[in-house]
Amino acid sequence: AFNEAVWDGIESFVEEDPVSYKHYMTTEDSTRAYLNAIEEASKGGARIVIAAGSAFSNAIERAQDQYPELHFLLLDGQPCEEDGTPSQCGDNTVSIQFSEEQAGYLAGYAAVKEGYRNLAFLGGKEQPPVQRFGYGYVQGAHAAAEELGASDLKVRYAYLDTFEESDKVEELAEDWYSDGTEVIFACGNKVELPVIEVAEMTNKKVIGYETDKSRMSDTVVTSAVKEIGTALEGVLDQYEDDKFPGGTTIEYTIENNGVRLEMDNAKLE
Repeated sequence: AFNEAVWDGIESFVEEDPVSYKHYMTTEDSTRAYLNAIEEASKGGARIVIAAGSAFSNAIERAQDQYPELHFLLLDGQPCEEDGTPSQCGDNTVSIQFSEEQAGYLAGYAAVKEGYRNLAFLGGKEQPPVQRFGYGYVQGAHAAAEELGASDLKVRYAYLDTFEESDKVEELAEDWYSDGTEVIFACGNKVELPVIEVAEMTNKKVIGYETDKSRMSDTVVTSAVKEIGTALEGVLDQYEDDKFPGGTTIEYTIENNGVRLEMDNAKLE
């Protein structure tokens, strides 16, 4: 869904001002493979490279110096050294990050206000965006419980160290739902679908992450959304106007409509 939202944002921009654009696949998930793809894009005449996700942080940290003629837009990440130490954005690089903890807070708050008292958070890899969704979710649930004087709130919390398909996701969801969990905030690329499948079999509920997941299942009561397309188009518009904000990190929050709780397609009473 994250990559789909990025691609939709690119296509929306291109519809307004037609330019050539292309998607480059990598042979493996490694910095070397990402750099090879950037080299291929450079040889193909690219002027701006959009890297979708924190996995590209080290590759962009290197590429921004290797390709000073290119502009880089790193979504959901910050340039980092190989050991994970954050580094500066070059003059040809913009980093976009989201306040996932705010969207997660709204999801937890809404779930408790809706009447759920047995909640869970199930994350994929323990990466910063996923972590922020998770701790915001817990804080929001706690705040709503305090307001309501609800002392019976219970929140299960786990990471599975994977964004790939895994039997562990389904097994843990089954255990939690059978043990009384009413709604799971499923946070990870290959985490949502197996959780939804278990929720459908057990008549339980799910909260989606990053984009509106209501189309996936009637079990999805709402989603903690990041406005990926809005953020992407904002930087591309500036680039087109020769105002590329290189060397900066742009934070998208509730205040600038960068994150939200899905309401139009929510199933909240």
